[in-house]
Amino acid sequence: LQIPSVNRIAAIFGQVTWSFTDKLQLEVGARENWDNNFSSNATNVATPGATLTEPNGTGVYLLNYGNPANPTVPSAYTVLAPVAAAGRFKDSVPTGKIDLNWTPAQGQNFYIFYSRGYKAGGANSGSTDHPFFTPEHVNDYELGWKGRLADGHVLTQVGAYYVNYQGMQYSLYDTQANNDTTTGNYVANLAASTIYGLEVAMQSRFGGLGISIGADYNHSALGAIVTVPSYALPPGFGSPTTLPQCVAGHSYAAGTNCFDYTPYLVNISGEENPFAPKITANISVDYNFPVGHGDIDPRVTYSHTDKQYNSIFENTAYNTMSARDLINASVDWVAGQWDTQLFVTNVGNKTYIIAGGNPLYYGPPRQGGIQVTRHF
Repeated sequence: LQIPSVNRIAAIFGQVTWSFTDKLQLEVGARENWDNNFSSNATNVATPGATLTEPNGTGVYLLNYGNPANPTVPSAYTVLAPVAAAGRFKDSVPTGKIDLNWTPAQGQNFYIFYSRGYKAGGANSGSTDHPFFTPEHVNDYELGWKGRLADGHVLTQVGAYYVNYQGMQYSLYDTQANNDTTTGNYVANLAASTIYGLEVAMQSRFGGLGISIGADYNHSALGAIVTVPSYALPPGFGSPTTLPQCVAGHSYAAGTNCFDYTPYLVNISGEENPFAPKITANISVDYNFPVGHGDIDPRVTYSHTDKQYNSIFENTAYNTMSARDLINASVDWVAGQWDTQLFVTNVGNKTYIIAGGNPLYYGPPRQGGIQVTRHF
């Protein structure tokens, strides 16, 4: 199906920085955003008896697999009469940030800020039940410390965050409870979810020895959501002509049946947000050896990522992305302006998923190579 869409975006932005003293600073930024989004979808109805041996003319064509000898080869094309279903969504959304910075001593910075971001809404042009989805908003509250310790040999970053994630846009299965005769997926705005956590990082250099450490604890919880996972429905559901939800007291049109989706409803309130592992961590160790007119710097990096989910539905192995532990190694030879590096990534040749759904995306296997860089 051809689904033409046009997104028009405009914004105006301004920022003011006010230093009360040489140690205390306030930054305020504001942005007004305008969105004007159009989309259209050919909602097609088959024309009885109208078939062609090949697609031509205008419109949208549905393959008719009518060759019993080889079902994978279409013998004809059925012309579908396009009926335009257009949608338009306009909004005006303010966003911004307020940031207070305190530097009590050289090399020590404390900060606290509030920021608000958004993602534009749009039109579900193929749905009469849910013609629009509204913008999603993120309200982020953070505080932290950045410090320089041990005469500059150690740099630290510590931050805590709390995020209120409002109206996450997500594709759900529409049972058309208001008596429409079509079902299918549509973009919905989910109930607000909560995310909070703590990030810690440190970089150090003592002589030739360098150690960098990073860790993040992340807790997330979806808001109140009760919906139907389309993968659990009987075969055949999910097409534009699937049966609607049965509604008590409704008189369906002649030849139109209904389906009771109630047994398929699941409550996923409080589950983790998609792609939100609880723990991520990494450590990198290197040692710089002076050799001749240059330096040799071997490095080993280890990273850990906790189990996470590629969907709001976490009750299937298909939607689970297992925890992974990866090791990378490299050796740099730095001479003057030249840096020659031998590297190996994913030393253990682990198989892991980096993005799920249909299709699945796997992370790269073990790879090795050489990289030469010249600095000017």
